[in-house]
Amino acid sequence: MYHEGTQPHVFVSTWFFAQMDMAIITWGGIGSLIARDRRLGLFSLFLGIMAPVIALIIPWPSAATVEAYGITVIDSWVAIMTYLDARHLIR
Repeated sequence: MYHEGTQPHVFVSTWFFAQMDMAIITWGGIGSLIARDRRLGLFSLFLGIMAPVIALIIPWPSAATVEAYGITVIDSWVAIMTYLDARHLIR
């Protein structure tokens, strides 16, 4: 809806990835720790905190590159959550 390089695109993109980091921390990290899944909880907390730090430190060549990095982080987290949850349901 908002083309790259426009002010609304920058806001919408930044807010989307910030919300996803918060979701990884709360749902994955805190939720898993409350459910006593320490391994998944610590992994999610680490990912939710370190992914944006890495995104801020690296001098990315373009906004699309950092967005691709963010999407890769999200996809990885979803794949790991799905795999571990499926393993838990099988038991």
